[in-house]
Amino acid sequence: MVSYEQYQEGFVMRIKERSISKRIILTLHYLLRMFRELNYVKLVSPYRGNVVPSTLLSDVIMSNDVFGSTLGIQPIIGEAKAPCNCVVARISDLGNAMVLKSGKTEIVINIGLDYERYRKEQFKTLVEVGQKIKKGHNLIAFDLNSLYEQDRYFVCTVTVKPTKANTFTRFINAKNVDYDTIICNVNLG
Repeated sequence: MVSYEQYQEGFVMRIKERSISKRIILTLHYLLRMFRELNYVKLVSPYRGNVVPSTLLSDVIMSNDVFGSTLGIQPIIGEAKAPCNCVVARISDLGNAMVLKSGKTEIVINIGLDYERYRKEQFKTLVEVGQKIKKGHNLIAFDLNSLYEQDRYFVCTVTVKPTKANTFTRFINAKNVDYDTIICNVNLG
C-alpha cells in the first residue's frame, strides 16, 4: 500500500512532468508558428496611386478574380516596381505585363487592361526573363499621359494567383497606395 507521503510525492512529480511537457509543447507550437510565418511575405504596392476594388474593374475576367485575387490601382506615376523579392518568369510581347515568381506563388503585374489600344513604344521593360530582383526594383516604365489619353478608364492591376498554400488573398482596404504600402500577405508555399 502507498503511504500518503508517497502519493503526494508522486502527485507533485506528475505535475512537474506535466508542466515540463506542457512547456515543451508550447515551445514547439511557437516554433512551428514561427516556421509557418517564415513562408509568408508582405507584398508592397507595385504602383503609386488610387485603389480601385476588383469588383469595379472594367475587365470581366479581372473583376471576377478568375485568375486570382486582384487589386486595381489608378497610377499617378509611370513606373511599376517589384512588390517583393522574386524572379521574372514571363514578360508580355507588348511589355505591359509580367509574371513574377516568389517561391511557388505567381504575381501578375498588368499595366492597363485594354491591350488593343496600347503601343509597344508606351512601355519600357527594365528587367529580363529569369532575372532575380529585389523588392522595390523598377520593372516597367510607361507613358502615363498617353495611356490616360487613349483609355480614360486606364488602371493597373496586381494579381496573386492561387496555389495550394495560398488559396485566397485579401488585399488592404485603402484609398491610395505608395510603393512602400503593404497590400497583402502571401504564403509562398
